[in-house]
Amino acid sequence: MKNKKRDGLAGIYVLLLILLILIGGLIGFDFLSIEYNTRCGDTPVGECLSATPSSTPDIETSEVARGTFSEKGYSVSLSMTIPLGGGAVVGSFSGDCSGVINGNYDGGENGMIRGDARGSCKTPILLPVPASGTFDGLVDVNGGMVSINGTGSALGFSGSRSLILSF
Repeated sequence: MKNKKRDGLAGIYVLLLILLILIGGLIGFDFLSIEYNTRCGDTPVGECLSATPSSTPDIETSEVARGTFSEKGYSVSLSMTIPLGGGAVVGSFSGDCSGVINGNYDGGENGMIRGDARGSCKTPILLPVPASGTFDGLVDVNGGMVSINGTGSALGFSGSRSLILSF
């Protein structure tokens, strides 16, 4: 005769194992989707995988603009390398949220800068959530500052603000 108590515990252990595998899969999917969003944004998978890496600005003719901001208990530092003659802008942000910044600068004394940011933010339950935003503004080359207006969203919350970066 079989031990029914033992068979019942084995069934519970199997269910717990399946539940742990499902939770692990969901957490893994969360991390992979955030990584894809950070690297590719709205670009289809095939195009993203076959794309050549974006060029980095020439350091000798570029300035690095930096700034920080805080919102609702989250603090972020950001940095953008801006080619003074115009061209591709690259950068990153870190802190409670982290990711990459891509954009374009038209060049000139008060040239237009615009772009987007993609990454993730930390949460109290230790799972990151996707974050994204867009920005535009002006680069004051002689004044050594960049004034940008940005909008962003993470975890269903969105907002906008102005920010001054300096170089």
